[in-house]
Amino acid sequence: MQKIFEKIDEKSLILFLLAVAFIVRLLGADSFSLWFDEALNFRIVSNPWNVLWISNYDPTPPLYYSILKVFISPNTSELTMRLPSIIFGTLTVFIFYKICRFFFTKIDSFLATILFSLSVHQVEYSQEARAYATQLFFAITALYYLLTILLKSPMSKMAYSLYGVFTLCALYTHNISVFYVVSYNMIFFIHVIKDREYKKIKPWMLTNSIVFALWLPWPLVTVLSGEGNTFNWLKHISFGQFILSSAKSIKVSADPDSVKPWDFIFIVAMVYGLWHCVRREQSNLLIVLFSLAFALLFCVWAVGFYKPIFMSRTIVGSTLIAYLLIACFLSGINKKLKIASFGVLSVFHLLAYSNFYLERYSENEQWKQAALKLKSMGASTVMLCSQSPSWVLSYYNNSAFDIFFYDNSVNGFYESERYLVDKIDKRRSSVGEVLYSNVFKRGDNLYFIDSHCSKETRMKFNDMFELMEIDMENYRRIKIFSAEIHKY
Repeated sequence: MQKIFEKIDEKSLILFLLAVAFIVRLLGADSFSLWFDEALNFRIVSNPWNVLWISNYDPTPPLYYSILKVFISPNTSELTMRLPSIIFGTLTVFIFYKICRFFFTKIDSFLATILFSLSVHQVEYSQEARAYATQLFFAITALYYLLTILLKSPMSKMAYSLYGVFTLCALYTHNISVFYVVSYNMIFFIHVIKDREYKKIKPWMLTNSIVFALWLPWPLVTVLSGEGNTFNWLKHISFGQFILSSAKSIKVSADPDSVKPWDFIFIVAMVYGLWHCVRREQSNLLIVLFSLAFALLFCVWAVGFYKPIFMSRTIVGSTLIAYLLIACFLSGINKKLKIASFGVLSVFHLLAYSNFYLERYSENEQWKQAALKLKSMGASTVMLCSQSPSWVLSYYNNSAFDIFFYDNSVNGFYESERYLVDKIDKRRSSVGEVLYSNVFKRGDNLYFIDSHCSKETRMKFNDMFELMEIDMENYRRIKIFSAEIHKY
């Protein structure tokens, strides 16, 4: 087997990896509805370019939104919205293979990368219209060029430049990239001190200074505008819970709340890989693993007491560490056992992927189904009473009907335009004939959606309208009513 791999051209192996990764990420990417944040992204990127880059309406940097904007149109499908993540998730597999080649043979790198491409965590984030797959691609590409600076000679000025470009792209894609930069500086300085390559410090400091200067406008805008979210509504976890959540994030299975037998086997393989790495004194790889784990896990947990939103973003970094350890495991066993172990791990990954594919369900599927139901009934106007804006409903509405949100603070309605994010139409109407003449028209095909309405608010609707519930047995937490205006 080893001899066969040595004869195969590396470009052919890479093309095979890319094909497998792309197909796995493409399958089923359009089989579930957008969830809350994906639909929000659609609304955000529908804004003009100057709003994306100048106005701070969201604490997430604007590069991913700008990439996504190229792909969308008013009739964009779920698959098209997720396509940037699919593409960058696929390219991440290629970069992972290139990183493995710094430390492992062609066969060990190839086998570990196949497993990495099948990771349900990587697939899940690559099938989500969010910034995380794109951020990971930029971040680990920066890591690749950092390793090029440290492990290849002679010193390449181009490697410094490319490291700077991809680091800056990562920082402008998601704020969690700051932790990656921390790990990269740890890797660099530990390596430089260990090998006494002090001549690399000057170009390194210059590169990072340029990156920092170009990135600085973003955090300044975020802080000075005062629009950043503290995310204090998220749960702060203890150190013990942090260890447990980190362990869950490196499992084969997708479900974070269950552990299957193959998860234990996968973790045992990683532990063996770490032991083999220490025993063989692979110091360069140990520096990478330690620095990534310290910055992406421990530092994220520590900072999580201020911004707990970061805690749920460590999983893609965790998988990077996990599969480097799996590559260590494969490199530490003999040829026959290597292929057998790879076969067993592949079966586990395929089983986990199959469960993920068959059982995946969007938390906002009910809003998609509600929109389709309303469109099938020819709704022209829909009133919505909900605890949060239904961006998913707006996305699937596709301008088939007008949506009015009830505002309890003024006892009236306001209209939410589909492409508006936070510049909501301020025209508000009072209850009574003014409401009906200015907002709703006599003869409108009028419907009301109740999603967690308070008892008091529901009574107000009963006073204003004659409501008749429509059978919604398949729509969780949502009730749809036909509505007729009481005559005054």
